[in-house]
Amino acid sequence: MLVVHPAFAAKSVPELVAYAKANPGKLNYGSAGHGNATHLVAELFKLRTGVDIVHVPYKGAADAVTGVLGGQVQMFFGDIGGVLPLVREEALRALAVSSETRNAFLPDVPTMMESGVPDYVVLTYIGVVAPAGTPHGIVTKLNSAINESLASPQVAAAFAKLGAEVRPGPPQAFAAFLTAETQKWSQVAKTANIKLE
Repeated sequence: MLVVHPAFAAKSVPELVAYAKANPGKLNYGSAGHGNATHLVAELFKLRTGVDIVHVPYKGAADAVTGVLGGQVQMFFGDIGGVLPLVREEALRALAVSSETRNAFLPDVPTMMESGVPDYVVLTYIGVVAPAGTPHGIVTKLNSAINESLASPQVAAAFAKLGAEVRPGPPQAFAAFLTAETQKWSQVAKTANIKLE
């Protein structure tokens, strides 16, 4: 989710993009550190919108959020679970979510694509992997057990408290997703000239 301080002039992603284009290099975004996912998603935003905003790396997401709250940076691209309480308290304003569809916990907040940012889908995800060469039967058995547990109302409720959606599926689909994510973020890092330090 892209969040800003409630006093920030832009009340939508199009307004933010227009402001950034009229003031190149004047806006800052906080990240949880150089090369961190919160850095990469902001760089993807820059690539998709053509804006010139400045990266300010912090030592973690909490510090970056504090930077937005204190006005040192204007924006942060954070996990919904981490910023949702502050959005609900109106300490931060959500401009957009980065999923394909609106988040059930914030139905009035548009997606990035609805906000005019093309090809911008970013998901924070948790998955289970096994060592390469794990027999197919074991992978299938683990997948079935995990999917069954995710179907439990108690598990779904626990994830919902974090602002997370449960998306069970077959191992092949998760493997294809991981391959696509690796290619996408490798390209963003290369284009933005992000090198590991």
